[in-house]
Amino acid sequence: MKGTVLALTGCMLLVSAGCAAGQAAGQDSLARPTNSSVRGLDPAQLARNIRAYGRFTRDSFAAYEGQVDEQRLRVCRPAPCHYGPLAVIQPRLGLTDSTSMTRDSGGVIARIINSTDTGYVSYMKGRDTIFKFNLHARDTVYWWAGRINGEPASLFISSKPGVRPVRSNLEVVPHERGTWKQPLARWLWDDKDEEAWATCDGSACCKSKGIPAQ
Repeated sequence: MKGTVLALTGCMLLVSAGCAAGQAAGQDSLARPTNSSVRGLDPAQLARNIRAYGRFTRDSFAAYEGQVDEQRLRVCRPAPCHYGPLAVIQPRLGLTDSTSMTRDSGGVIARIINSTDTGYVSYMKGRDTIFKFNLHARDTVYWWAGRINGEPASLFISSKPGVRPVRSNLEVVPHERGTWKQPLARWLWDDKDEEAWATCDGSACCKSKGIPAQ
């Protein structure tokens, strides 16, 4: 799937110095992946490290009504439009205590859980099915937001074995310092599908279409 996964270039996550010091060869990193460590790892190791970090911090995602959003996601490919998988998006706790997480250091800002037997289809290319937000059936996806080669970017990491990370767009909307008092996440309505929204830190929110970069 050309263009839907990160190329083997400086766009990869590299284990940060603090993590590398405690990480044996072949062992997955549990340290927070940051902008400063975005280079060096191949897609498989990148996915393993973010999955390991997400699972390690599994109790660090909000689960209360009002902080999270759960609904059936609208699918229009293939037509006609219909309601597809039931998925919840949960923000990571603690982000609103910071004012520089996404812009300066990057990290996992939300978790998406699909509780149904169908993935969130973006489009089909030949025999390949491309999934929005990299969300497959019965899947948990971690949303990393930060900068890759200086450009805002989202990475969506599926928990499915062997599924590579998908890079998508990232729109960072700045607000006044202290705007967000608690972490929040929402699905944003679109005529053809949904977008993801979450607090990045205390003074910014993030949006992504979840469509793999071409």
